[in-house]
Amino acid sequence: MLTGLYSAAAGMIAQLDRHDVIANNLANISTAGFKRTSVGTHAFEVGLRYADQQGTQPYCKAVIPSTVLSRDQRPGPLIDGQEGSNVNAVEEMVNIISALRAYESCQRAIQSLDQVLDKAINVMNRTG
Repeated sequence: MLTGLYSAAAGMIAQLDRHDVIANNLANISTAGFKRTSVGTHAFEVGLRYADQQGTQPYCKAVIPSTVLSRDQRPGPLIDGQEGSNVNAVEEMVNIISALRAYESCQRAIQSLDQVLDKAINVMNRTG
C-alpha cells in the first residue's frame, strides 16, 4: 500500500522536473542559439543495472522514476545572421499541459490511496 504512495509521489517529482525544464525552454525561446532540452524518465532500476554493467555495485533495488535530460542539437532558424532558438512554442505548451495532467493523475492516486488507508484504519479501530 505504501509502495503506491511512494510511486505516486516519485511520479509527481518527475513531473515537476519535467515542468521546470519545459518552463526553461519557454523562457529562453527568444535567446539566440538556445538549444531545447528534453526530459525523459526511466526506472531507477535501469540506472542501477547500468551502474552494475560499469563495474560499480548497486546498493539497492527499487523502481523509482528518475529524470534524464537531453539537449536537442538541431539548429535553430537563422535570424539576422545568428542562429535562433530551436524551441517550438506550440510543442512546448502541449508538453507543459501533458506534464500537468500527469502530475494531477499522480495526485489523484495519492488521494485514492489515502482514502483506502483511512477506511482501513477506521475499520480496524472499530473492530480492535
